[in-house]
Amino acid sequence: MPGLLILQGAIFALWAVPALRALARIRAGAVSAAGSPWPGLKAQTAALRAYLADPGESPARCWLLGLTLLLLALSVAIPWLMPRG
Repeated sequence: MPGLLILQGAIFALWAVPALRALARIRAGAVSAAGSPWPGLKAQTAALRAYLADPGESPARCWLLGLTLLLLALSVAIPWLMPRG
């Protein structure tokens, strides 16, 4: 049982790296497009679209999606995998 929680924690730590990297890239694109340190919704949406359309970011997006799905699957499965009693 503790092994499953440790596994989930390790996967979360791995997930945080591409997630924070993606957020930093999207924010940098929004700041660059807006020319202001506080970009508005329009600049943020445009930066998100640019990030999602960038083929160079495809491997990072795939890793992020895979780790997200793995975390969700573990979150759903852990109650059934834990010993009852």
